[in-house]
Amino acid sequence: MGRRPLLILGGMGMIISQFIVASVGVTAGRAEVHNNDAVKAMIVFICIYIFSFAATWGPVGWVLVGECFPLPIRSRGVGISTASNWFWNCIIAVIVPYMVGNEPGSAGLGPKVFFIWGSLCVLSLIFAYFLVPEMKGLTLEQIDNMMRETTPRKSRKWKPTTTFAVQMGRVKEERSAPKEDVIFPWPPSERPVFPDGRRDPLSVVWEDNLDS
Repeated sequence: MGRRPLLILGGMGMIISQFIVASVGVTAGRAEVHNNDAVKAMIVFICIYIFSFAATWGPVGWVLVGECFPLPIRSRGVGISTASNWFWNCIIAVIVPYMVGNEPGSAGLGPKVFFIWGSLCVLSLIFAYFLVPEMKGLTLEQIDNMMRETTPRKSRKWKPTTTFAVQMGRVKEERSAPKEDVIFPWPPSERPVFPDGRRDPLSVVWEDNLDS
């Protein structure tokens, strides 16, 4: 499975899980209701969210960072992306206690915060669908060509027409002849007809060698 399907499916799983947790949390899962089944359901969907992220966006994001930047700026792009990831991790870790807490000065959102996380997951899904190309099975040089020649939504159907070695002049591009023309160097209409009606000289030679 390629990068795009993983991100899109993972995004859907995260969105569904987040909004279910938020919806249950503000209704049957409230602390004053004391509904243990609702709380267990929230825990289950939080685990589903963790699985959806850990199997898709968690690892695939690092793969994309290493593939999507053009060669001249790849090192800087990877460095900025990594720094940005840790920066926002730090910001979220700092602000979440104030978002969900009940202390003075806190927002006191409680389970409502999952509506925010679900909305951010929606933005992630839109980003993956419209802006992330499919780079499975391509070299870094072919990815650069693909980004110039097609759009992310059509990138899965894109096929490379040349190689980096050909572009750099290391090798010459050669077109191989069809298999039939390699075996029979003459056109089908000019092939010799043998007494038994066959036009395959290789099989005749092979059978003659067996007879001898």
